[in-house]
Amino acid sequence: MDYNYWVPLIKDSILAIAAVIASVIAILGLNTWKRQLYGQSEYELAKRLLKSLYLFREAINNVRHPFMQYSAIPDLPQDKLEQLSREEKEWYAQAQAYEKRWTPVGKARADLDANVLESEVFWDNEIKHSMAKLSLLQAELLVAIEEHIERTNPRKPDKTYWGDNLRNNSAIMYGRNDRSKDPFLDRMLTAIEEIEAILKPYIRKGKKSKKTLLLIPGT
Repeated sequence: MDYNYWVPLIKDSILAIAAVIASVIAILGLNTWKRQLYGQSEYELAKRLLKSLYLFREAINNVRHPFMQYSAIPDLPQDKLEQLSREEKEWYAQAQAYEKRWTPVGKARADLDANVLESEVFWDNEIKHSMAKLSLLQAELLVAIEEHIERTNPRKPDKTYWGDNLRNNSAIMYGRNDRSKDPFLDRMLTAIEEIEAILKPYIRKGKKSKKTLLLIPGT
């Protein structure tokens, strides 16, 4: 047997096979790494979205807080103040207080909407569809506040507003911190829980993916 002939061939074959195996392993490893990165991206977005959802919830709860402290004198030019009665000053001051309370809702909703829009990249319209109930609640609250302010204007008071109309608006405007006694709060928390049910599995999966990434050299 001519060993000088066969040894190089066997050596080359082994090297070729090893190269193929290494390439396969590299491809499989790259695909696994890509899946882990994708899961990590879902995890980070789910965290951001959930945080923005909770900030929106707190902004709404703050607007509905039954205790509102504000100055008896509204922030108006002096010449305007001199033309107002005591009741009118108090009405303006309350309207401005509600306006200040509502400002964080707008900011929180803008941040939430930005994250919801980004979620379409990963989960299509799954989160967007679930946001419809929160949008309706936000609109209901704003309409109730605007109606209350408009119909309690001392210059043109709406005498039909008292009674059931006022009670219905009050049930929306004022929170009770107990969902069993606060239908608006219960509807809001139910809508939030539906979104949590979508997001939290991605967060749990992302935590596992993050641990795996830490074990991969060079990541």
